[in-house]
Amino acid sequence: MFKKIISMFVSSLLFLNLWVNFANAKNLEQMSIEEKIGQIICLELDTWSNETQRNLQNSGSIRTSVIKAIISKKSINEIILFVKKIVNQEKAEKLIADLQTAINQNNEFISISKIFDENSISTEQSKKIICRLQQIISQNSFVPLTEINDEVKEVIEKYHIGGVNLLNKNFENKEQAKKLINDFQKAAICSGNPPLLVCADQEGGRVEKFAFDREKLKENAEIKTPEEAFQKGETIGKELKEIGINCNFAPVVDINSNPKNPIINTCSFADNAEVVSEFGKKFMEGLHSQNIISTAKHFPGHGDTNLDSHLELPIVNKNLNELEALELIPFQAMIDAGVDMIMIAHIEFPKIENKTFVSKKDGKEFCLPATVSHFILTDLLRNKMGFNGVIITDAMNMKAISENIGEAEAVKMAIQAGADIVLMPAYLRSKSDTAKLDQIYNVLKEALENNEISEKQLDESVKRILKLKDKYCNNLKQEIETPK
Repeated sequence: MFKKIISMFVSSLLFLNLWVNFANAKNLEQMSIEEKIGQIICLELDTWSNETQRNLQNSGSIRTSVIKAIISKKSINEIILFVKKIVNQEKAEKLIADLQTAINQNNEFISISKIFDENSISTEQSKKIICRLQQIISQNSFVPLTEINDEVKEVIEKYHIGGVNLLNKNFENKEQAKKLINDFQKAAICSGNPPLLVCADQEGGRVEKFAFDREKLKENAEIKTPEEAFQKGETIGKELKEIGINCNFAPVVDINSNPKNPIINTCSFADNAEVVSEFGKKFMEGLHSQNIISTAKHFPGHGDTNLDSHLELPIVNKNLNELEALELIPFQAMIDAGVDMIMIAHIEFPKIENKTFVSKKDGKEFCLPATVSHFILTDLLRNKMGFNGVIITDAMNMKAISENIGEAEAVKMAIQAGADIVLMPAYLRSKSDTAKLDQIYNVLKEALENNEISEKQLDESVKRILKLKDKYCNNLKQEIETPK
């Protein structure tokens, strides 16, 4: 009982320290340019490779998560067959069994040398097995990021990151997810930065990043009533809230007007603007009932495409009147109903944006995609449609953007166009990849110095982001729990 009281007291002190840091986070006027830039960045951190993961330590230990990843990627029989070339069948099977037992003990590191000794593996045999393990680790060094490490913590602190987007690989189980998200938030808050937007694409149906203790939810296309749409949003909102995710990249309010669409199809509520508008609003209300940020996507409409923008740059040949008669109706309804965030599509709209760029991929000339179009983001969405919330890009590492424009240049163009947050501006898989972030920050700082981007515009974006965080992160003292 006494130990429990002491544990609760220590946890309370740790929590108090976290909350004090949150309360003392800098406001806009106190932020440096680097800190402001950090707030507009939302990173994808699904896998990571660091020195501890790449190499066996001198002590003969290896990180448990690395061994777990190796065994999941290489079949047990394949590993046994290799070890059998060095030791006999019985020893090989016993060695793998002992490794699995060690994994199940959930210690951070496994003592490989101890397991070798217990199995009477000679020094020469040990060297050969370790050499092969090192090869496998090198081949599989990008381990799913299910627990925060010092390098990732340093990235969040050093670059003042404003948001993270979690993917399937980040999730093992509910308790692990809670701890990971808690540790992400602590890394931001305890370094004096505002809390993170912790995001996920949790649309329900085929687009779900996790489904703990339940079957997959219905596709949006299977939803038949506004009440069902609300219930779906509420269910997802409860699940997100429970593990600490505060921002959902949903609902999809694209109209499924092209039956050949390879990416939207069943993610859309209907081929009817009124139904999509009504169901989208109800889904949003379900999220809001659980204090989760809502995101209408993919502006100004991805429903009438026949290409997947993850792979190619789609084109929609509609003029503004045609868009206003169909695609823009649900987005206007969501704006009027108070949607928090709108995500922009990587699509060409040559009849409303005729400015061009030359693709770095093949030298061909393209119209500016919506993501980097000032007319679409600022003139249309911000000014004509009256959206005052946060504009976020779709993932900037999608090939429609990354292969045609390039990472750093695309980020600059998106901000110039009017985006507030750039989502996944570069692949970060190891500490060496932070050179990409350095390049992006330097390009943006140079653009600010040359007045290609005004600091006033950057400030307006950061204000919108901080306002959103203030609204949805005030209950962090309930959502962030210091693990006991």
